[in-house]
Amino acid sequence: MVSKISLSRLCKRCKVLQLNENSFIELLTKCRLPLDYKFTDVPPLFPGLEKSGKEGCEFCSFLRATLLSSDVKADKHEHRRIKELYDSNEELSFKRASYSSIPNMDGKLWAWFEIWITNLRGFMSSLHNGGSTGNIETSIPSCRNRDNGCLPRGVSVPCPEVLEPETVRFLIDALEECSNGHDECNVHHRHPFLPTRVLDLRDDPVRLLRSNSLGNSDSFATPSKYAALSYCWGSPLNAEKQLKTTIKTLEEHQKGILNDQMPEVLRDAIRVTRSLSIPFLWVDSLCIIQGDKADWEIEARKMKDVYGNAYVTLCPLISRSCLEGFLRRNPPSISLTCAPEIHPLDAGQYRLRFHRSWLFNMYMDTPLDPFSQDIIAAPWIRRGWTFQEAALSKRVILFGATATHFQCRKFRKTEGQANPSPTQVSALGLFPLLSNQLHDAEVCTAWKHIVSEYTRRKFTVKLDKPAALAGVAQTFKELSNDVYCSGIWYKHLHEHLLWRSCRYDAIQFYYNTYHPLSRHIPDHVKHNAPSWTWINCPSIDYTYLNQAASSADLETSSTQGLQNEIKQLELHLPQDEQSRYITGIGQEIIITSHTLPFPSEMVDLPTRGVKEANKDLFWQWSIDNMYFTHTNFDWYFLYEGESHFKRGDFKNLVMLLLSSGSYASRPSRELSEATGTAASASSARDQDRVAFGLLLYPADDPNKFYRVGTWHSFPQGKGGLQYFKHQPVKTFCVI
Repeated sequence: MVSKISLSRLCKRCKVLQLNENSFIELLTKCRLPLDYKFTDVPPLFPGLEKSGKEGCEFCSFLRATLLSSDVKADKHEHRRIKELYDSNEELSFKRASYSSIPNMDGKLWAWFEIWITNLRGFMSSLHNGGSTGNIETSIPSCRNRDNGCLPRGVSVPCPEVLEPETVRFLIDALEECSNGHDECNVHHRHPFLPTRVLDLRDDPVRLLRSNSLGNSDSFATPSKYAALSYCWGSPLNAEKQLKTTIKTLEEHQKGILNDQMPEVLRDAIRVTRSLSIPFLWVDSLCIIQGDKADWEIEARKMKDVYGNAYVTLCPLISRSCLEGFLRRNPPSISLTCAPEIHPLDAGQYRLRFHRSWLFNMYMDTPLDPFSQDIIAAPWIRRGWTFQEAALSKRVILFGATATHFQCRKFRKTEGQANPSPTQVSALGLFPLLSNQLHDAEVCTAWKHIVSEYTRRKFTVKLDKPAALAGVAQTFKELSNDVYCSGIWYKHLHEHLLWRSCRYDAIQFYYNTYHPLSRHIPDHVKHNAPSWTWINCPSIDYTYLNQAASSADLETSSTQGLQNEIKQLELHLPQDEQSRYITGIGQEIIITSHTLPFPSEMVDLPTRGVKEANKDLFWQWSIDNMYFTHTNFDWYFLYEGESHFKRGDFKNLVMLLLSSGSYASRPSRELSEATGTAASASSARDQDRVAFGLLLYPADDPNKFYRVGTWHSFPQGKGGLQYFKHQPVKTFCVI
């Protein structure tokens, strides 16, 4: 006799969430199972969910507990969109619920559940692709299909305790496979290196050790393995509680550091390092003397070597600060009953676990695999210093909310999955494990991608922004033998200067909300970095170059790029080359090229780029109703509404030509080249080219200008390269 199944207690609305055999079949075959599940409730206490939970619905109670959990509360401080949604006191709509899956992953099924949450104005709080997501852990014996075959089992969710023997074995095997078989991951072994200071884990208590004190004993005749930690310090309040080496504590730490002195993230890092039989660990707060500017500058220049030579870098994705460990996964969860209709004996349960996968970029096309979801959920991926720490490493272990992952320059593995995935050049802003070889054109493209991703990261100290990319810049210096100038490369300056300001959910909207066009130089240019570099901007990209190429069939491929139209270029840089990597103050560029005073008295009223994500920054201009140019300003200084446009504010604005790109379809050029002279062919080429340049404004310092934006002009109406090439050539000092 078949025993009766004890079903989960669910309200009428939530019963659709309960899977059965047919549901699993549809989820497997279609990879998505939409559900008729929707309701409304009001933050921040969600009284509707509270009432349903008190009446006995297990899922309503679980959902409310999740929405009120410390994880979500912490995310409110990190994601403006989530905070605005929670603090609005407006009725929220819960809808578009669904199960999704990745089938045929090592013969198993990885599935998750999500809900979209929006307010009545359509403003989304995006968890995963807009919802609250949970990984499904199944305990169903077989769940046979209609043909009596077996469906793939659900992927086993990793144990809450991260350092289980199976996980340690998985990591050791991955490390040994990489270390013994991947030449591209072992290039630094030819250059013995240990950081200035490391934590010595060979005995208790742990102590801070100067690497030169190891001497030339037999045990250290060859380079010693060390691990490096890449983590989040957290809020200023949490950072104050961080254990640090200072001038006062240096001698004490060299004698020993007691376990109860350490923050949880450090204790966990030591446990992992010892479990992998690695004798030394590098941690910035302890191995760099905090508060000592001279030591900080020396060590900041060594990040390329510190992370590049580490045997492995440990990345605790799930730790929001130094006070949070990463070796235990304990998210809100709920068990639901699966009641097969065809084979009742196959009854079982599956567990939904909350996973912090709020999207930090609403425009990102997010992969659905566990690695991608763990990266998206991590505060670590949004911190400035962690960018180069991952990019410079040859191997990383990422401790996620869903699983533990290993990645090197050749492959990526996730525990519980047998088959590795190839490492991509870029993964969700991680840009991991830089290749040791890049061609010149690849360097240009890769650098634009890197800085676009990097500028979305957050910094507690904004002045750290150049230094936190110094190691990556030094790597590119070795690859390209180019001159580095405040985040931009000399050989590609005509293209790299064309960055534009943009907005993403990862940054605070309306940075420098209002900055008028005036001769007063912005403070961040005086005290931080030049106006022409992206360092001052919290989020930039170069996508409009590709968009211009797409809409105009522009030849801007990675092999050809934009054509340099600058007549002469000079750099005024610090004599100390190393200082260029950690500060941008005082750097100037002298550019000689075609220039045009912005025709403020001739242009028609501007129109906003309504198809642009940055429509408040992006404007299109015409003269006598004939197209002239597009502009993208660095600040929100324009007036609210086109009707308030004041021509006088733009009378000193200057357009400086930097680059051009050509149409792919150009019959006039082909005709001229076939029948005309070289001069006529050159003229025809100019007619078919799109012009790109900078918007400059005079500074209060005589004969100097500062950047306020970019422009590009299609060869239509009164625009295009030929129009600008008829303008006079002048020289500008841009600060």
